[in-house]
Amino acid sequence: MTKPFIYVSIICVLLAGAPAWADTTPPAEAPKGGQKDGGTITIQMDPKVAEKNKAYDEAVKKLTPEQKEILTKFEKASIGVSDLELKVMDKAMQTKFCEGKEGTAIAKDKPKYRAQLGVYANQRQSVSRAARQKLEAAWRAATPFIDAELFDAHLRFMYSMMMGMGVPVMKINFENHGYDKTDCAAVAAELDEAFAQSSKDGASPASPSPARLDQIKADAAAGKPQALVVLAMMHLMGQDVEKDPKKGMELLHRAAEGGDAYGQFMLGLAYSSDMLGTEPDRAKAKLWLGKSAAQGYKKAELALASLDKQPPPVSQEEMLKKAEAGDAGAQYSVGSGYLQGFGKYERKPEEGVKWLLLSAGQGFPLAMSDLGLHFMNTNRPTEGLGWMTKAAEAGVVHSQVELGRYYASRDRKQALVWLKKAAAQGDPRAVKMVAQLEEAAPK
Repeated sequence: MTKPFIYVSIICVLLAGAPAWADTTPPAEAPKGGQKDGGTITIQMDPKVAEKNKAYDEAVKKLTPEQKEILTKFEKASIGVSDLELKVMDKAMQTKFCEGKEGTAIAKDKPKYRAQLGVYANQRQSVSRAARQKLEAAWRAATPFIDAELFDAHLRFMYSMMMGMGVPVMKINFENHGYDKTDCAAVAAELDEAFAQSSKDGASPASPSPARLDQIKADAAAGKPQALVVLAMMHLMGQDVEKDPKKGMELLHRAAEGGDAYGQFMLGLAYSSDMLGTEPDRAKAKLWLGKSAAQGYKKAELALASLDKQPPPVSQEEMLKKAEAGDAGAQYSVGSGYLQGFGKYERKPEEGVKWLLLSAGQGFPLAMSDLGLHFMNTNRPTEGLGWMTKAAEAGVVHSQVELGRYYASRDRKQALVWLKKAAAQGDPRAVKMVAQLEEAAPK
């Protein structure tokens, strides 16, 4: 079973905006890989990929008919995976068409269906990613007779051809009214179903075992900083222990006053907001974030720099109104509140997931990150990995670290990609894990 994560996101310190995937509506100009010139579509191809594809064609000429048949099987499977991504783009075009068709459900509630389109896209892209990874493992094992690098380049060449042709063709069809026969009621129903499917399971992450909980309490009693912070957050959120903000703050103070940089960071965050049921105190937030930053804790530096830029606190009622009006940041705040039982929010995981999906569907990075963690912890790894990857691509350092941990025992190369991104943002966990993976690499 996946080890449960105990986490809290209070201050958004993001240098990156929403990722490109979040806008699933094709851009006004043709996407990278293909472009339209009058009535002609030209495809821009990476010269290195094209060169290796030619080398692949030459290598194939020397193979037996049986070997060629095996390669063809994997080519067809790869096309099937790529087709899933084209279907996402097609659904985006259908949705865009229905937005302009007066009287349709999609036209009446554009923000809702744009968010649901993002959820639909993640579902399909997650399946596509998982299928592609499984396919790659299979063809590498079944095709020792062909150079792996050449075959990989060939599949990338095919993918570029499909996307380079497919997306511009959809755009041309849209401009020429090729979507006029779209059944907008059916499109709305499909997006509604995708959203319902993602939000139907609002289960809470697995609780720590009684023995593990006892160990956390014992370690906290012994003054171990990490246990003090973990137990503090459990009391602040009412997770597996009595909800007691006063006791939670006392535990955070013990960790912080003992000189622990992470404890100082978390105490500073707790004082920066009323999200955990604590009284905001800007002066104390600056004090503890400053102490943590002075020890070189990068997240504290970023949080401290953004503290004065924070807007005044918003009441729960005001936040709900903003969320209902479609504000992605408010939807994230409300969703996190319900999912974790923050502050005045009663813990309602299913309600929390619904709000987080609406926020993530609009491309809000921290909502993607929280959903990724939640789904990974509730036995929905494919969907969770999809959201976590999108959050990591948007620059959320915590998701980059968790992806590194996930891939560490599965794909060392992929793990290092994400951990190095997190390390570049100053995350000490990532720096340590990069050193460990590189030290353990085969000589």
